[in-house]
Amino acid sequence: MLLAVSLVLGSPEMVCDTTCENGLNHTYMFVDDYGNVHIAYHRKVAGIWQVFYRRRTSYGWLPEERVVFTDTADAKYPSVAVIRDSIFLAWHDYRVGGITNVEIFFNSKPLTGDTWANEERLTYTNSGSVGDNGYVPTLKVSPAGNLRIVWYDYRDDPAAYDAEIYTKVRTSAGWGEDVRVSDSPGNAWYPAFTYGDVEDSLLIVWADDRDGGYRVYYDDGGSEGSVSDRPGYYPDVAYGHGEYVVVWQDGSGDIYAARRDSSGWSSPIAVHPSPNPQKDPAIFAFGYGFVVVWRQDLDAYDSDIFGVVLRPDLSVADTFRVVQAGTQERPTVFVDSQGYLHLAYVDRSLGASYSRIYYVRSEEPVGVIEGSKRGTSPRGMNSIRGRRIFLRGYDPAGRRSR
Repeated sequence: MLLAVSLVLGSPEMVCDTTCENGLNHTYMFVDDYGNVHIAYHRKVAGIWQVFYRRRTSYGWLPEERVVFTDTADAKYPSVAVIRDSIFLAWHDYRVGGITNVEIFFNSKPLTGDTWANEERLTYTNSGSVGDNGYVPTLKVSPAGNLRIVWYDYRDDPAAYDAEIYTKVRTSAGWGEDVRVSDSPGNAWYPAFTYGDVEDSLLIVWADDRDGGYRVYYDDGGSEGSVSDRPGYYPDVAYGHGEYVVVWQDGSGDIYAARRDSSGWSSPIAVHPSPNPQKDPAIFAFGYGFVVVWRQDLDAYDSDIFGVVLRPDLSVADTFRVVQAGTQERPTVFVDSQGYLHLAYVDRSLGASYSRIYYVRSEEPVGVIEGSKRGTSPRGMNSIRGRRIFLRGYDPAGRRSR
């Protein structure tokens, strides 16, 4: 039997104070096995976007670290991953040829290192046309401990009207070759991916307009096809409980989800229908089910971060909301090995030109088993049933409490 306790999120903490961006790749936050929180973002320095990184330990946030120092060219949308005691970042960078030749770069350092001294350029298209651009890399760790990066790339169309999805893998021998994933006569972009239980089980998803309008397409290493016939933008994907779950921004204004197990794709469902537009979904699998977060527009000047806890069959176990003045968007979510929920998002309450990044963590594990010692049972703490998650100072419906 589950012990029903209320779970409260702590006060939001500002990670970057002014002109900070990220979020298109869903992977700008990572929580390691030690409980350290790693967040990567790009921030303007003298009008130029540069890549930065911050780490939160049990003592609080350490000073931000500048990763890129090319003051004449932008560097944007870093993705972060951690393997044991090493931190890895990938981003897209304009230093080679500006907007006509955007390339993917990579850097790493030890967890306790002081400098980012291992920069590598990962793509070499080099023709100088507008078709060379590679954008928005996503970096993740495989079951075997290798790194994989996925991005969308215009190298195959000099007119830059046809992006394709590319990937490459880093093993102990170094980075492998660029591999084209998609085969779209249209535009394929904003990919996400996840591994299954083993190294060879991989699902890559993206938005594709080959059918005259954008739908979510997938590749599992052996076949390619559409997840559903519904419109689809900005997908994300997670694996857990023997199934892949894809979420996306649907043309209806709701966030939709579909499951894939050994029998194929399920019919898509609206995750939590609302009359207000829903955008920017992200998903994370954990011991009980899945957590999905998104931006929900309340009016022209206000949007909040909403989320649901889903059971493995995608039924809703609970809902939550972070209430903050102004516009919040591009959330990412992580449930760590001890069951704590971590959430990061972009805040535009000061205006679109003064974006900030916030982070918040649950004060209790997401769930515990009755009779177990709180904080010692990852299996128990990765369970939720009947929980309400809300921001301190607000009730579960999102109203300010006194």
